[in-house]
Amino acid sequence: ELVHAIQHADGNSKDKKDEAKDYLDKETEVDAFVEQIKFDKENRGEEAAEEYVKELLDHHDLSGKKREEKREELLELD
Repeated sequence: ELVHAIQHADGNSKDKKDEAKDYLDKETEVDAFVEQIKFDKENRGEEAAEEYVKELLDHHDLSGKKREEKREELLELD
């Protein structure tokens, strides 16, 4: 979350200019989620990290192939 907040505060986020782009495809968002997943794995365990990703994908209503691709992307980048 700190990474995410800093990106927005220092202007490195293109979110406002790039609103048409899918939220979970934004580089700044992926970076922040990857950091959260790393934290969860290190401090709460693999199962907690997997659950975090599942809830994240549920929250953003991802399903099918796109869901599996995003899940793999988030878990491989950590």
